[in-house]
Amino acid sequence: MERGEIRWYTLRLPDKRRPGTIRGLTTEIVLTVDDGVPAACALNFDHVSLAQRSRIGPVLCYPSETRWTEMRDALIIVRFPKVKRLRLRKTGAVQE
Repeated sequence: MERGEIRWYTLRLPDKRRPGTIRGLTTEIVLTVDDGVPAACALNFDHVSLAQRSRIGPVLCYPSETRWTEMRDALIIVRFPKVKRLRLRKTGAVQE
C-alpha cells in the first residue's frame, strides 16, 4: 500500500448495500468517474477509523493533488470543529 491510494474495503458481515446519499457537507468529498471511480460517490470524513488490513481490497483510484487538498481540509474541519472562523482555501487553511 502507498500513500494516496483509495481502495475497496470489505465490511463485516452481514455485508449489505447501503443507500448512498451525497449530502454536500464540508466533511464530504464527492468523487466522479473523472477521479477514477466507477460511479459518483462520496468520501465521508465524519467517521474516520482504522481499517483491518485483511479487509482492504485492490486499488480503486489515485486522487489528484487537488483532491488531496480537499481531503485535508475535510479532516481539519472534523478534527477542529470549534474553530468557527477557519476558512479553507486552495492554498491551505487560513485563520482570520
